[in-house]
Amino acid sequence: MLRDMDKIRTAVIGVGYLGRHHARIYSELQESELVAVVDIVKERAEEIARAYGCRAYIDYIDMLEKESPEAVSIAVPTSLHYEIAKECIIRGINVLLEKPIATKLEHADELFQLSKEKKVVFQVGYVERFNPIVSYLPRFVKEPFFIIAKRLTPFVNRNLDVGVVLDLMVHDIDIVLSLMKGEVEDVGGSGLSVVSPNEDIASAYIRFKGGCSAYFIVSRVSPTSARELEMLDRNRKIVLNYMERELFVYDLDGLRTTEHIKLLSTEEPLEKELFNFINNVKRKQSSLNDGRDSFCLALKILESIRRDGKNV
Repeated sequence: MLRDMDKIRTAVIGVGYLGRHHARIYSELQESELVAVVDIVKERAEEIARAYGCRAYIDYIDMLEKESPEAVSIAVPTSLHYEIAKECIIRGINVLLEKPIATKLEHADELFQLSKEKKVVFQVGYVERFNPIVSYLPRFVKEPFFIIAKRLTPFVNRNLDVGVVLDLMVHDIDIVLSLMKGEVEDVGGSGLSVVSPNEDIASAYIRFKGGCSAYFIVSRVSPTSARELEMLDRNRKIVLNYMERELFVYDLDGLRTTEHIKLLSTEEPLEKELFNFINNVKRKQSSLNDGRDSFCLALKILESIRRDGKNV
């Protein structure tokens, strides 16, 4: 059967909790032809392959050699990110790598450099960037001087090879950095291990030159879920609820609402992200910040937690 030459040949490496959604969306996007999925659990790979009409593999090298995908999503444990992404980039394959990029900054920098040398798209999966309510923030955020970000989720037995700073907090760091113009002058944090060898609860701060301070609270062992961002900016308070896709702007004493935006769209952020990735592959250029600064700051917060012995 002849393939549609306008479609990008896609594959997903790792089809567990998140990767299976990558496979589903690639199978639905008109710009994509999902050719294969890979997972070390053979039954899982075969289940996803049957569901979305592609071939199943347990070895990603075998898949790369037999299927020659043009673009891959990598959604495996963080400890494997560097090895698998590097192999794909060296072969000239465009990569969307789920965050965090790696476990070391030098590995992240090597992947960015390799992608430039090979002239491939290398995009990091900061899916919160594609939450439609986030696009409204620049309308109201002008000169923030105090920020609080909270991200809480009940325990799910996944991503336990990294702690919540790299798994969850990095999303909020990424959004805050996209809104700030000043340089970072200080970071710090504390953390607590509950169910894993890494921090499962953490708090952190970032201070920017110019006086703005941002505080972050994250947990993956919370009885409830919350994803919120609060900002004091000039004479107003901005409150964004990622989960409800809702944004409020109050006067500074919080007594009067001056703006309220509530999105009713069921648009899926991950679908927007993968659509963006495929279009970047078609254009052979990335339109997004690569996420290095967010990753670097998250690593500095981890250094602070470990240096001060604040991770129990």
